[in-house]
Amino acid sequence: MLNVHPLLVHFPIALLTVYALMELLRIKRLQAHPHVFALKAFLVIVGALSLVVTYQSGELIEEQYAIGELNLTVERHATFALASHVAFGILGLGYVVRVLREAYAQKPIWNTFLGASLQRFSNVVSGSCVAPCLAFLGLVSLTITGALGGAIVHGPEIDPMVNLIYHLFVR
Repeated sequence: MLNVHPLLVHFPIALLTVYALMELLRIKRLQAHPHVFALKAFLVIVGALSLVVTYQSGELIEEQYAIGELNLTVERHATFALASHVAFGILGLGYVVRVLREAYAQKPIWNTFLGASLQRFSNVVSGSCVAPCLAFLGLVSLTITGALGGAIVHGPEIDPMVNLIYHLFVR
C-alpha cells in the first residue's frame, strides 16, 4: 500500500499552526482588521477538514508501524492526533456556524431552538477565552503528535525535542 500520510500531514500542520498563533497572539491592531476573521476562519476550517484526511491516511498505515517496540509510540501518536482533531474540529465548527450565520442571517433557521443553540455554541467558542485555550491545546497536541511521528519514522534520537517528548509520553 502506498503511504501518502507523510505527504498529507504537513498541510494541516502549517495551516493550524498559523491559526493557533493568530489566536494566541491577539495583537489589537491586527485583530481590528476586517479580514483577520476571514483568514482565521479559512485556516481553521480547511486545516480541520484536512486533518480528517490526514488522520484516515494514518489509520490506513497504522498496522505497518504498530509492531513490537513501536506499538506504544504509534498508539500515543494516534491519541494525540485525535486530541488535535477534536480541539481544532470544535474551533472549526464554531467558525463554520459563525460564517453561515453571517451569510444567511435572514434565514428562519436562526430563529429556531437549533439555530439559537448553534449560535450560542459559536459565540462561546469564538467570543471568549475558549478559542485561545482550544488553540493552545490543539497546538500542544499537534506538536506532540508530530514529535511522536518523527520518533516512529526516524527514531527517538532524531533531535532533542523529539527525544524529550518520546521519553515523556512513551518511555
